Amino acid sequence: MDEFGSRIRHSNHPSMKTCPFFYLPAQQCFTLLWPIRDLDYGEEVTRDYAYGIMEPQLRLVHMLPWQPADLTYISIENKELDLSYYESIFRSEMRPTEDEIDDSFLKPRSDHIYKVYTDVVHTKNYLTHPQFPLVETKEEAEILWLQNHFKDYKLLAIENKQYINQFPCEALLTTKDLFAKTARGNKDQPKWLQKTYDLVNELPQFVSCFQQREKRGEENIWICKTWNLSRGLGHCVSNDLNQIIRLTETKLPKIACEYVTDPVLFQRDGVGKVKMDFCFTVFLASTKPLKLFVHRNFSLRFSSKPFSLDHFDDYVKHFTVMNYMDPAKLLQIHWHEFIPLFEEQYPNHSWQGIQESIHQTLREFFQAAVSQPAPKGLPHNPQSRAVYSIDLILKWAENKDGDKYMQPVLFEVNYCPDNTRMCKYHPEFFNDAFSSLFLDDISDRAVIPLL
Repeated sequence: MDEFGSRIRHSNHPSMKTCPFFYLPAQQCFTLLWPIRDLDYGEEVTRDYAYGIMEPQLRLVHMLPWQPADLTYISIENKELDLSYYESIFRSEMRPTEDEIDDSFLKPRSDHIYKVYTDVVHTKNYLTHPQFPLVETKEEAEILWLQNHFKDYKLLAIENKQYINQFPCEALLTTKDLFAKTARGNKDQPKWLQKTYDLVNELPQFVSCFQQREKRGEENIWICKTWNLSRGLGHCVSNDLNQIIRLTETKLPKIACEYVTDPVLFQRDGVGKVKMDFCFTVFLASTKPLKLFVHRNFSLRFSSKPFSLDHFDDYVKHFTVMNYMDPAKLLQIHWHEFIPLFEEQYPNHSWQGIQESIHQTLREFFQAAVSQPAPKGLPHNPQSRAVYSIDLILKWAENKDGDKYMQPVLFEVNYCPDNTRMCKYHPEFFNDAFSSLFLDDISDRAVIPLL
């Protein structure tokens, strides 16, 4: 709202409706205003701050910025969404029945020549393995390696008899709201997942959790993320409940994730101790049996200002994605250069032990992802193979004896990730991926089997 619109007071029985209107030629925002009933002379212009929200509890939550209330009586447990919710998400996907599934696609053919069709630029440029020649059309290919989402797995099984670089229901991994639900599975909150609320379906539970923590005097900092955006777009770090509630008005669905307040930091020359995060790339060959690899070469990202729990709107202090907005502030350290620097800064923590902990975390996440039948879990689909990048951070935690250790925390999974850096510094990346996924051959490859 502009200054005029923001002065209009709330009423549960409003006289007007309003709408913000941005006029591009003037680069100005106006408030459009129109009556919704007859008004008496001199009657006040009012609007409904929670317009369209009829459910009483949810309406109470949305009015909190103007009408404070104690909502700590609401359960803080994450909602268990019913099957119909998941079915509605994946209703456009066509999955084969058990009778239509061909398990022969699981068996690697070590001497076979697989023709590959791809519209992914880096795959075209870097896939040079002699057993995976590129072809110009989908019809002549055995492997479809596509950038856009694929839906008709049933047709692929019945008629086309081709491999595809995606799994049915993989939005369970790649959208942030479903990622958290998938990670929890049927178990308690895993230690490698921060407390997360879906602000579309769990806003009252989040508000209750926030208020309960506030009463106990606990740190109450949250990062809000848009479900389906990456590279830090639409992200906001806040300790202000009113701000977080109002963020839901943007209509871009969001999650609220407990902010990591004690991350493992990296001493950056000329800057100080900054946040860092990691990107590991995994190759998922099958879900039944679960067969998973991880690429040895991981990538790193660093913030550009020393970390502290203040100035939450300072992007370069609290976020690490710099290559898309300010390449001049980008710090490039390769994985093999990072390890000795890390062990020098943290002599009591060997990287080998940290990496084993990360690998175990990846195992547990994918085990959770296949622990339930579709559409709540990844289904069995022998024609599917996939490459995912997984973003994670290290935080300090304490064991039962009070000793500190580094705990990996997963943040998100990306389908068809941007492999520009990986291919630039490791040109064999796609050869590693295809050899692992289709030939089950990791000899002399920078690949580690996980499951």
